[in-house]
Amino acid sequence: MKQMTQDKVSQYKRDGYAVFQEVFNKETISAVKMRMGEIVNEVDLSSGNATKIAVFSTENSNKQLREDYFLDSAWQIKPFFESDAIGQDGKLQVDQTVAFNKMGHNMHDLDPVFRQFSYSPIMRNILFKAMHFVNPLVVQSMYIFKNARIGGVVEPHKDDSYLLTEPRSCQGIWVGFDEATKDNGCLWGVPGSHSQPPKHYMKVKTNEKTGTRKTFMDPEVPSFEYSTEGAVPLETAPGSIVLINGSFTHFSEKNTSADKQRHAYTLHIVESANDVKYTDSNWIQRPKDMPFLQVRKDDII
Repeated sequence: MKQMTQDKVSQYKRDGYAVFQEVFNKETISAVKMRMGEIVNEVDLSSGNATKIAVFSTENSNKQLREDYFLDSAWQIKPFFESDAIGQDGKLQVDQTVAFNKMGHNMHDLDPVFRQFSYSPIMRNILFKAMHFVNPLVVQSMYIFKNARIGGVVEPHKDDSYLLTEPRSCQGIWVGFDEATKDNGCLWGVPGSHSQPPKHYMKVKTNEKTGTRKTFMDPEVPSFEYSTEGAVPLETAPGSIVLINGSFTHFSEKNTSADKQRHAYTLHIVESANDVKYTDSNWIQRPKDMPFLQVRKDDII
C-alpha cells in the first residue's frame, strides 16, 4: 500500500478517519461481490421462512424474535431485510437480489472467500502499521448493500458504542465495492469527533428465569444526538478503503439514486493485548468452541 505514508497515518490519528482510494483491483472486488451474490441467492425465502428473517428496523413487532435472530448472527452469517423491501402484508416488494440491508456478522471467519479477503496482507498491513494493534481480534464483519432507491439511512453513531472493551479499542475498516457518492449514500464523518467518547453503549443481558437475551442501550433513553456540524462526505472509487476510529462520528444518507447500488464491506477490530478486556456485556459473544482468531503479523509489507 504505497498510499500508507506517515502523513496519512498521522492524519488518521488526528482526524479519526483516513481514505485510501482504489486499493483493491477489479478482480478482487468482483470475486467478493460474486460470492455475496451466491450467498444471497441461497437464502431460503419460501413460505413461512421469510418471516424468520429480521427486518433491519426497530419497528419489528416481534421483539424477542428479532433479538434472538440478531444475537445469533454474531457468530453466523445471516441476512437482514431493508424495511422498505417488505410491504404492509409482510410480502417481499422487490426482487430477492436487492431486498437486503446487510449480511452479518461472521463472514470473515466462516466463508472461505471472505476469510481470505479479511485476513489478506493488505488488511494486516492496516491493522499493524496504520492502526498500531498489537494483538488484534476481528470480531465483526458486515456486507452492506445500500441498494438503489431503498438503501436506508444510517444515523450518526460511534462504533465504540457497540463493541465494548476496557479501555476502548475498536477500529473499523470500510471497503467500498462500488463508487460511493453523495447521490447513492456515501459515508459522511466529522473530523476530530473521535476526541469525544460515546454517550451511550449497547449491552446484552440474560433473564435468569427464562434464559432469554435482551439488548439495551445504556443509558436506556439518551437525551442527545451526535453533532454533524463540520461533517465531510467521504466519496470513494470502487476498491477504496476508509479507516474509522471507534469514536469517530459517521453516518450515511439514504440511497436515492435510481440505479446506483453502493455495496461495501466492513470489519470491526478490537485489541486483546496489554490487559485490554473484551467485556461480558458485549452483544457479540461466540460459542466456546468458536474463539476469535488471532491475527498473525506474517506477510505484512
